[in-house]
Amino acid sequence: MYKKSQQYINQLSREQEKELVANEKLLLIAVSVRNRLSFNDMITNYEISETECIQYLAKLDKLKIIDLLPNNRIKLRIDDGFSWLKNGPIEQFFEKQIQAQFLKSTFNGDCEKRKFLFGLLSESSIQVLMKKITTLSNEFSELHRQDSALPLDKRHNIGFMLALRPWELEKFQSFIKKID
Repeated sequence: MYKKSQQYINQLSREQEKELVANEKLLLIAVSVRNRLSFNDMITNYEISETECIQYLAKLDKLKIIDLLPNNRIKLRIDDGFSWLKNGPIEQFFEKQIQAQFLKSTFNGDCEKRKFLFGLLSESSIQVLMKKITTLSNEFSELHRQDSALPLDKRHNIGFMLALRPWELEKFQSFIKKID
């Protein structure tokens, strides 16, 4: 069903990302392709006709994200290390739409976990955590790749957010002494 193309891409252009964000169904099909859903999976699980799905797949082919093959087979042209453009249209869409929706949870359900920590760390400790975030995100990508061989009913949509930044609670700002 999915075969790797000879030409892998690890990022889209700004124009490609803009085009995806501008059309919700095209973005849905692009994400589905990235998640290695087959043509039949898409038309079975989404309110989309065969003709409409083929049109969106053809658009993704034109954008060089996939190769659309005979019998609606899909050759993915996205590298396993694929990432969105920093501050690009998809990341901006994420910040406006997805981030708040994702965090609007108690994280108490099955397959849910949240851990928020804060503290004072040295530069070297921060670098250790940065490397671990990269390692963990690579592991997520590898598991995603491995699980793509499983039937769709054995997989679950999972959001996995890792973030690290200098931060202070805004409410505490007024208590900090000003140093001249």
